Amino acid sequence: MEDDFLTPKRPRFKPKTAVMPAKRYIKQTCTCCVVDDIREDNSIVLSVRVPPSGDSRTVVLCDDWVDADIRKGDVINVLGDFDSVGMINIQKPVCLYRTKSELTPSLIPHDRPIPL
Repeated sequence: MEDDFLTPKRPRFKPKTAVMPAKRYIKQTCTCCVVDDIREDNSIVLSVRVPPSGDSRTVVLCDDWVDADIRKGDVINVLGDFDSVGMINIQKPVCLYRTKSELTPSLIPHDRPIPL
């Protein structure tokens, strides 16, 4: 059968693919702290001070962070929110490649280079 140029053709519809909305980026809180005291149990407990206000906080290092080389007087950046008592638990391991590629890892002293 030959094509009929007078009869309108049905337009072809492409099925629409569902597009998931992108997750909204929420910047983590970064707190610069000075280490005042270090206690060791099953984890490392740091007593830190936030320099501008002088507020005392507690940072608990668990899992892979137990091996971190932290000393009194070190200036560290802590990513995350402290609870109402002023305490934060850091448990997530951080990949070395990711730490080196990011300028603000979860915890790193300012005055020492990143160990390889």
